[in-house]
Amino acid sequence: MAGTIIGMFLGACTTHAKYSALMVREDAEEFSSLTYRQFGEDVEALGFGLLSIGVQPGDHVGLISDNRLEWILTDLAILGIGAADVPRGSDTTVQELAYILQHAECKVVVVENASVLSKVLKIRDELPDLKTIVVLDEEYHGGPENAIPLDVLLKNGRRERAISPRKFLDFAAEVKPADVATIIYTSGTTGVPKGVVLTHANVMHNVDVLPDYFGIKPGHIFLSILPPWHVFERTVEYIILASGVSLAYSKPLRQVLLRDFELLRPHYIASVPRVWEGLYKGILNNVRQQSASKQRLFFTLLRLSMWYCRSWRVIEGRDPQFSPLPPWAQFLRLAKAVLVVTALAPLYRFANHKVFSTIRGRMGGRMILPISGGGALPQHVDEFFDTVGLRIVEGYGLTETSPVISARLPRKSMFRTVGPPIPFTKVEIRSLENPSKQVLQGHKGLVFVKGPQVMRGYHKNAEATAEVLSEDGWLNTGDIGRLTVHGDIQLLGRAKDTIVLLGGENVEPYPIEAKLEESQFISQAVVVGQDQRALATILVPDFDALTKIAPEKGFPTTPDEMIGNRKVIELFQDEVKHLISPANGFKTFERISQFRLICEEFKVGDELTHTLKKRRNVIQQKYRRVIMGMFQK
Repeated sequence: MAGTIIGMFLGACTTHAKYSALMVREDAEEFSSLTYRQFGEDVEALGFGLLSIGVQPGDHVGLISDNRLEWILTDLAILGIGAADVPRGSDTTVQELAYILQHAECKVVVVENASVLSKVLKIRDELPDLKTIVVLDEEYHGGPENAIPLDVLLKNGRRERAISPRKFLDFAAEVKPADVATIIYTSGTTGVPKGVVLTHANVMHNVDVLPDYFGIKPGHIFLSILPPWHVFERTVEYIILASGVSLAYSKPLRQVLLRDFELLRPHYIASVPRVWEGLYKGILNNVRQQSASKQRLFFTLLRLSMWYCRSWRVIEGRDPQFSPLPPWAQFLRLAKAVLVVTALAPLYRFANHKVFSTIRGRMGGRMILPISGGGALPQHVDEFFDTVGLRIVEGYGLTETSPVISARLPRKSMFRTVGPPIPFTKVEIRSLENPSKQVLQGHKGLVFVKGPQVMRGYHKNAEATAEVLSEDGWLNTGDIGRLTVHGDIQLLGRAKDTIVLLGGENVEPYPIEAKLEESQFISQAVVVGQDQRALATILVPDFDALTKIAPEKGFPTTPDEMIGNRKVIELFQDEVKHLISPANGFKTFERISQFRLICEEFKVGDELTHTLKKRRNVIQQKYRRVIMGMFQK
């Protein structure tokens, strides 16, 4: 069983038998827990239940559910009998479900609730391989569709386990590292979804190397908020279980999350950049509700503390360099940093003890490892949390790499990078024009990766596999990046997102969007301008922030009125001009010539993926007329 996900889990159930494995909300004030021994017994029982309905080693089982205890229970039971799961979220459209379940040839589909069941029933005639449906929700007790409640499988499985206690373990022992563990379909932002085939060995590479890399300890608490069918959250959950840590379920909603921070005081959390942005803006909005004198004090302390921390990062060697500095320049740089740190140290100690400790307290007060992945963490958010004493560990990876390629080292977190490649992983930066050739050190290019975590390929799609994966195992990530002098990776955007202006200038939209979203008045920004003379942007205002200043500024109070109001538009003109300027490092051709305000926030499943990345093709199609209007002469 060594080298497999189920082997890892069963070993953890023995090693950490008395520790709490899972923590689930009972009510607003209390979580119940399940020990590793109890959870292991439930996984075995469900494995017996799945065998009783005909699931066999090598079968593909659909798993359509959001984050809940039953998800990881079902996942591990499927893997334990040698089958592979095909996961997806409950909000997946009927059309996507039809394609994925048919393409993956799923014989059994596990669904979260009656709502998802109804979606599958609508397309059952399109799924010739489908024999059985299982429903996770405890409120489902069966119906005319003859779908089986999870509770029934568990009861049957417990009876079978009592009769043949070693049967599940025998199946688990037959699972090999090279066996397929899962087929995860990509979001399909550029066409039909592709099924990423990951083996036990692919996923176990991350599980084997990252606990020591991050210093994860048994008995701690991990707060789970992301969709588990996405490989980022899923692999993190395996790492947590392998380490004897408690997996506690929460939600990525700020009020729920803050309450659970208070109740559980977690040590670890993994999230996507958008959640960190939401926490950041929520903290600053709370400050802006205080008196003018308290606001001035906070922002003065924050500004000076950021200066202190920037200088301290230079001293520690945590400020990235992309070409070696001559000795005299490095000496002057260090000397200046030492002077700043010496001068500001008393003030920073005061701010850290009296002000920033309150912010850390809102996150439970014992956070060891806040992790960000699934997209680039905006620099201003990163710097804010670093300054207040919550050093976010940013990682980088893809579904195709199970997912982690690189991650910052917690003790020497290189700012403005996603860290060095994790052990046994090779990374090369290759020419955009000639991907067979590496670029000079410090220059930007395409990120290629090779390692044990790289996928086997795309399910039943050899052509798409050959486009990104070479015969010798190098994967073209499609990301643009460069390496520091110490080998840390800095990401600069996606190759497919690059905007080429009419004058031939290549523009990466992400840095511009990230800068715009630093504004307290801008919730979301999308830069456009392909084959145009200049760039433009669609902006989603932060209407809560605008409403708070509406009486003072004479703004209207409804979103529809705001986006057409002259005074509001002038406010955004000033924001855009100030943010996207040479003073902030932007070139002349990167300036924004036009913008439009829209009322409706981008939503998951429409303009956003489940990891909250922008689906640019969807946005450009949906707002085609708005975009065309900005470029009309």
